[in-house]
Amino acid sequence: MDAQRTFLTSLCSELNLQSRLSSNPPKKEYKKVLITHGRLALDERLTALLKNDFRYSERLHQSMQLHSKIEWSIKAIVDDALEKWMIRQGEMHGFSLAKDDNNQYKLQNSAYHWHSIKADKEKKSGFSSVDFLGDLEITDVEKFTKALFGGIGRAKAFGCGLMLVRRI
Repeated sequence: MDAQRTFLTSLCSELNLQSRLSSNPPKKEYKKVLITHGRLALDERLTALLKNDFRYSERLHQSMQLHSKIEWSIKAIVDDALEKWMIRQGEMHGFSLAKDDNNQYKLQNSAYHWHSIKADKEKKSGFSSVDFLGDLEITDVEKFTKALFGGIGRAKAFGCGLMLVRRI
């Protein structure tokens, strides 16, 4: 997911570690450089990020090594990107995400997975899929009906974007 790479790139940039990376580094290299050379500044940055995310702030009470903080921070960034994606989908397809009593969206995601397609050895091709569970409110019946029967997202040809809904 682009959100992961963007986050890791921005961390390396903030901590002036770009010179320690190869020209087109995999995520594993970013993480290794950050853990090896980021130390205290990285720890403070990740702690601030997790502290400000209601979904992950409780994790800070656990004893956590730096590599675990990076993984939880990536998960927080990805969760945020997925939530924003679903909000945009709702705006286009006639629904909005319901909120709970704390004004947080009633949305969970799981099973995020990158599906690689081996079309060209030079290019990395594929699509990602994720399962969402949550409550939504229909705002435009006609648009929602079209999305319900036609799917949402760009990977519909691969069986993604299907919605299973039930009345609550």
